[in-house]
Amino acid sequence: LPTVLHNANSVHADVREGAVSLFVFAPATVGSRLTEHLHKVMPVILRGIADDSDPVRDASMRAGQAIVNEFGVSSLKLLLPCLEEGLFDSNWRIRQSSVQLMGDLLLRLAGVDEPAAPAHGNTTATAADDADTD
Repeated sequence: LPTVLHNANSVHADVREGAVSLFVFAPATVGSRLTEHLHKVMPVILRGIADDSDPVRDASMRAGQAIVNEFGVSSLKLLLPCLEEGLFDSNWRIRQSSVQLMGDLLLRLAGVDEPAAPAHGNTTATAADDADTD
């Protein structure tokens, strides 16, 4: 784990992406043994979400989602402080991703597997908007 965390801070984007990508699969493969390291892993993932490289950001978001999906219920006390801290970060990408991961966490706690898709395209239209077009 120390080597992976070190590589997540590499100057080379492909090394950072590779290191963070391990955390996409680690929750399912390592299981509960990863929970004792979440306080080290989550800040690395949140920093990756703010990376200059698109592939690193994508891998970091997938890793965050994998961790929330696997440990959201069982390790809420470990995940919640990390996500709360991200909500107040100075980087907008970290704030936005923390909100998205927090939403995923809330859905997981509610027992919802996937967010419901809108019935039709425009999600901002209301019944009042539809009535105005008559």
